[in-house]
Formats: sequence, structure tokens, C-alpha cells
Amino acid sequence: MSITISVHSDTCIRCGRCAVVCPANILQQKEKKGDITVVGPRTCIRCGHCLDVCPTGSIEHSALEPSKFHVLDYTKLPTAEQLMELFHARRSNRSMQADRPIPAEAIAQIEEAARYAPTAANNLKVHTHYIDDRARLDRIIDFVIDTLTVAGEKMSVMAQFEFRHLRQVRQAGGDPIMRNGSGLLLFTSDTAWGEPDCNLAYQNASLMAEVLGISQVWMGYMYTAIHNADAEVVADLFETKEKICACMSLGIPAFRYPRYMER
Repeated sequence: MSITISVHSDTCIRCGRCAVVCPANILQQKEKKGDITVVGPRTCIRCGHCLDVCPTGSIEHSALEPSKFHVLDYTKLPTAEQLMELFHARRSNRSMQADRPIPAEAIAQIEEAARYAPTAANNLKVHTHYIDDRARLDRIIDFVIDTLTVAGEKMSVMAQFEFRHLRQVRQAGGDPIMRNGSGLLLFTSDTAWGEPDCNLAYQNASLMAEVLGISQVWMGYMYTAIHNADAEVVADLFETKEKICACMSLGIPAFRYPRYMER
């Protein structure tokens, strides 16, 4: 689809901010306080920086809806001390309660936070998939343990011992994979930058979950199993054909940590 970008000269104050922030150098200003020119709009990555930064709303973009742009209130931002306390508080709290579902509105906020993470060239190709069906989660847990048991035969003796222990815990009625999480959030992408993009989205989601009082645990075992299993089996079980780049177990914690350790 062709893109047109227009700068309304009657309201533009020629501050040059749009030219400074445009990553594709489409908006250009030859001299200070000079007119803004549009060069090669077909290379636009639709990041929206130009519309976000314009103080007078003088830019019109054919591919970006004006209704999707909102005024920021910087007075609502947390202080540096508050943000650092969030970093201190965020941790993998494995005291989750499998019988307590996570409210749908909380999941929506966590997924929204993930959407606002940066992506390479603004590709916006990170997708989240939330699974909370108990029977399906149990199948996924068993798949992880079965896959790691087979994969472990080609790994170190220590890895084999570790994976056998997972099966023993499972057979005793425990959940050594999701740690009794009541939901699983997948981050998927098929782009060349999918892995780092998904991990940035994961971090956003993790911090939002912490603020909401929801435990979140990185699923390293699950990630390893997914990348050691047949692709068709994975696509069928997780119901996505995109590459799974990150997995997060979510749950209501039985308690929260009263302290943190310095790093």
C-alpha cells in the first residue's frame, strides 16, 4: 500500500522535531526554521514518531489513524525510586496456586504491556497467546517432561539426572514445569528478530504482572523442550505455527517476598 505523508504549512511551526526523530529520514529540514520536506515515504516503517512529537498536530499520515494518538501525561510517570522498587520486587515467585484463576482484565493489561515493547524496524510482529485450560496445560507439562527425557539422553549426566527428577516430581503429583501456574503466556514471532523482540515484550509483561500482584516465571524447561521437539507436534499442541520465543507461567502467589537481595 502506498503511503502519503503531508505537512500542513499553515500550522507547522518549523521546529524540526519530526525531522530529528524520523528513523527513515523521510521528513527533512534543510536549514533551521526551514520548511519540512517529505522524501521517499515508501520507506516509512509506520513508527508514528512524527505524529507523536509534533506539537501542533501538523502532520497527516495516510497509514496512521489520528484517533490512535493520545496526549501523554508525564506527571503520571513513576519516580526513579518507585521504578527501582519495582525492579527490586520483580522476581520468579514460584509459590503459585493452580486453583486460583487470573482475572481476564489482568491478562488483558499484561498483554497490552507486551505490545508496547519495541520491535526491530517497528515490525510489530510479536504475538501473545494465553492458555488457561487446565487439561491442555497438563498435556503441555507432560510434553515438556517427555521431550526433555528423550533429549537428555544426548546431554550430560547431570542433565539426565535433572530431567529424571522432573518426571519423579510429576509422578508424585507435582508441577515442576509451570510451578502450579494457572495460565501460560506464549510470545511468538516469525521475523529474523523474533527472539530479542519477544524477550523485550516478555520483560514489559513481567513488570506489569508484578504491579498487578501476579507471579510470573520464565519457562526455561518449556523453551528447551519446544526447540528440541518436532515442529508439527509443537504447532498442534500450542496451536500456533509461529516460532515460540518465550514462555511465561502466570499465577496468583500464595505470598510475596518481604525483602530483596542486592546485586
